[in-house]
Amino acid sequence: NFDHRKGGSFSVFGFGGRSTNSFSARPEDAWETEKDRYNIDFYGNTFAIGIRDERHISNTIMLKSGAAVSGQLQQRTSQSAVVPYAHTAFEKFESNRKLFSAFVVMSIKNNDRLSSEHGATLTVTSDHQGLELTQVSESYVPPVFNGKIRGAIIQPYSSWNLQLSRALFNVSARYLYFTFNGTGSFEPRSSLTWPVLKGSLTLGFGITSQIQQTQLYLNPENRNLPLTRSAQTSLEYLRTLTNGFKLRSTIYYHQLNHVPIATSGAPYSTLNNLEEFLFVRLASTGYGRNYGVESMLEKRFDNQFYLMGSGSLYKSTYGNSLSSQFDNRFNGRFTATAAGGKEFTRKKNGRVFGIHARFMAFG
Repeated sequence: NFDHRKGGSFSVFGFGGRSTNSFSARPEDAWETEKDRYNIDFYGNTFAIGIRDERHISNTIMLKSGAAVSGQLQQRTSQSAVVPYAHTAFEKFESNRKLFSAFVVMSIKNNDRLSSEHGATLTVTSDHQGLELTQVSESYVPPVFNGKIRGAIIQPYSSWNLQLSRALFNVSARYLYFTFNGTGSFEPRSSLTWPVLKGSLTLGFGITSQIQQTQLYLNPENRNLPLTRSAQTSLEYLRTLTNGFKLRSTIYYHQLNHVPIATSGAPYSTLNNLEEFLFVRLASTGYGRNYGVESMLEKRFDNQFYLMGSGSLYKSTYGNSLSSQFDNRFNGRFTATAAGGKEFTRKKNGRVFGIHARFMAFG
């Protein structure tokens, strides 16, 4: 990290790693899920290296920019125990993804009440994925997927903050364009924050968009799927309490449109997709909903002590229409987590030791 003479800094960062994992099939009388009958071997490599620059152009203008190159390689093989029904006897999955990312942002303090930010991000992706299945059944030979998508995600945007007498108003606009298949989406967003009950209340609305999973594009019939869009509304209460505690509570509602669904056969929505390769034609005529309430109480590390607890109640659905919705595979209905710890310093030698605990519960 290097400081500029007139303010700002230039930094270089990077990391790399490798992970492996093996899972041995359980005895037949202990099978509870499909995974239990497979021997699974996994390994993955990942790396990233990049630069970031911040500098003051004038007293009211700051320019930020950066670029990074990253990659991720994964391979997983699974071998099933012999069973007397149709099944996947062997599966080999490979993924090799490379990314180049860059951004430039100009922050402007127009006056005491108005500030703005204007910029663009660029992500160039090259994503290769392959899937090989064997012996699903005696009469069916599954297709082999092996392909690559290349494209750039271009996102110019502008954002304005206006300080009112007792509130802060934000309005922004972004356009997302994916060169792989020429699809795009305009994304307006706005929020209003005002003080209430010794804290602040923020009402927000915005549109966000997402490209589809790589394996969906590898089916030639699905290469032109448009972006999935989500209209998101939220109401958030934030308050700083005594002794360094902070409380944050949010009510939210998300309506998803342009969700790919199967055009024939059994009903299927990509909102239920984890990493499966779909061998069917899709159309972006489906819908989905996510709504719920979540709350978090946090005390950041201070005086050698920290504590954080959070919980949520939610519902996540999918369907071919807004009037006909079903629980999706990720609809766990609730989450509860807690983490905390205390550190102690020995007076004799200055060594530090700590006691830490974590709790998690999911529906």
